[in-house]
Amino acid sequence: MTTRTQGKSAQYKAAFWRYHIENHSRSSLSQIRYCRDHALALSTFQHWKRKLNADGLQEKARFYPLTVQATPPQQHKLPSSGLTMRVGNDEVLVELAEEFSARALKKLLVVLRQL
Repeated sequence: MTTRTQGKSAQYKAAFWRYHIENHSRSSLSQIRYCRDHALALSTFQHWKRKLNADGLQEKARFYPLTVQATPPQQHKLPSSGLTMRVGNDEVLVELAEEFSARALKKLLVVLRQL
C-alpha cells in the first residue's frame, strides 16, 4: 500500500538525484570525484542515473564548434646534402658540391662499386 508520504518521498529522492546528476553533467569532474565531493554513494548515484535516463532524462549531446581552415599544400624543400645523383640507362651521373665531405664521398664510391 502506497501512502501520500511515500509518494512524496519518492518524488523528493528523484528530484534530489536529478539535481546531482544534472550538476555532475555540467561539471568536469569524474563520477567518483563528484560523489566524494558531495558525500554521495557512487553506487547509488549510478543507480539513479540509469533509472532517470530510462525514465527520460537522457543526457543531451554536447556539440562544440570547430573551425577548419584549408591551407594550400606546401612544397617542402629538403636541405641540400651537396650530392645530386642521376641514374640513366647504363650510367650514373654524380654531381658534388664543394661542401660535400670527402668521407661521405668514400662511402658513396664503395656503394657505387657494388652496383
